[in-house]
Amino acid sequence: MHIDKAIRQYQSSRSDQQHLATVGGLTLSTSSSKPRTVTKPVDWFEAMFSSILPVLIALASAETTIEGVKPRLVQIERHVSYCLAALTYFEKFPFYSVKNYLESHRETCWTHKLDVSQPDVPTLNMAMQQRSSSLSSSSSSSSSSSSSSNSSSALRSNNKKKSTYTANECGRFNSREGCNVAHCTTPHKCRECHVLGHGQTSCSKWLAKHPPPKK
Repeated sequence: MHIDKAIRQYQSSRSDQQHLATVGGLTLSTSSSKPRTVTKPVDWFEAMFSSILPVLIALASAETTIEGVKPRLVQIERHVSYCLAALTYFEKFPFYSVKNYLESHRETCWTHKLDVSQPDVPTLNMAMQQRSSSLSSSSSSSSSSSSSSNSSSALRSNNKKKSTYTANECGRFNSREGCNVAHCTTPHKCRECHVLGHGQTSCSKWLAKHPPPKK
């Protein structure tokens, strides 16, 4: 039974609901509404512990001899180990890759009487490669977004500085030619010391940093 068919369905009193099975005191049913499927790890474990493992236990309980019970108990023990391994897989690999792997592996082991607790390493390695590729793509996208954001922030900051700088001091006033605009609206203030009354080229502080060339 596929894990999607083992997940418990919501109960309803609708007449179109069809009874499927009763396992371990739980009723499995379906209706014309959209059925539940296994879409996250907790769903997988719900289906496993409410449907598949109880069936294995019921089969073991039906045996009448010790020789018949032993292989059933081994099967149950292996499925418990399989569930513990699944917990690790769900933490390391993409969910749907793990789900597909678990169902394929369990079906293969059931058909060929293999040990379900022994992992199919090549398939798991493939899932790991998909995970690495996904993380790499996500990291690259995040880095690109962060770089773009930092560039935009720096550009805004630079523009703001330019805007503030231009608005506070008249550029013509601070040049050697001086400002000849009759009604200049920009403050005639020194760019070096920010004092009104003289321009940058006449400021003692600016001249100390930019001495005139020697003749």
